[in-house]
Amino acid sequence: MYVGMYPRYCVQEGESDASVMTEACPMKLTDGMKQPFNNIMITNSSFASMTTGAGVEVLLLPSFEVIHIRKLSPTVAEKFVREHLLPVTLHPMHSSLSDAHKAILTRKPQSSTSEPVYNLTRPTILMCSHNSRDTRCGVMGPLLQSEFVRQLQSLEYMPSTEHTVDISSQDIQMESRQPEAESFKVNVGLISHIGGHKWAGNVIIYIPPTWAKDGKPMTTKEQKAHPSPLAGYGIWYGRVEPKHVEGIIKKTIQGGTVIKELFRGGIGPNSEVLRLPF
Repeated sequence: MYVGMYPRYCVQEGESDASVMTEACPMKLTDGMKQPFNNIMITNSSFASMTTGAGVEVLLLPSFEVIHIRKLSPTVAEKFVREHLLPVTLHPMHSSLSDAHKAILTRKPQSSTSEPVYNLTRPTILMCSHNSRDTRCGVMGPLLQSEFVRQLQSLEYMPSTEHTVDISSQDIQMESRQPEAESFKVNVGLISHIGGHKWAGNVIIYIPPTWAKDGKPMTTKEQKAHPSPLAGYGIWYGRVEPKHVEGIIKKTIQGGTVIKELFRGGIGPNSEVLRLPF
């Protein structure tokens, strides 16, 4: 499973898949991904697949796209990078490069053989849990995931995780009602290194462009006329503790507001970096 932030960042499931995606590409192409004017992060995630069939699933954010790669290989990985991760245009600092070198570093249009692209319509909550980089995230990440699952269920959302999250030790009383629609699902995933560990727990929340002001997907004409103020945004919170989770869901996912005390930055629908006030 892949996911992402600045300004398109992917996350994937499985060490072998990660090595194919990042190491199988030619060196110049990999350099194109990592050039300083094309900020991309690739990291692992841990929530359930949203498409059917074997293969690797990729989330591109903040473009809110889902790509299902049925059979990953070095050739497919290179094609994916060329079509989705390289920049459309180069920074002026690249003006001295030859046309051939510029062509290597810029995105190519998708072809008839490209993997299909779907819209990501679920809110996606990502929590850093990279214990080997910083124990604080390793300890806090799973605790936050458990609390997000617990609170989302109590508010009649359907949290989607890769594995069943044990909330049996929690004191909340669950109602028997459960949402029926697929559209009420929320991705809740642990991810690897994103930086900023001194702010652990780190939580990034992506609100899809199709999210309404009432904290539900846009399905009615009235909802489409009143989108969430944060629809299409990615919000990064730091120093999040389990005690903050209920408020984050109610204020940010349902209410479309940013909690200033936790805010550490974000990204807008046009890949603009967010700072308070915005």
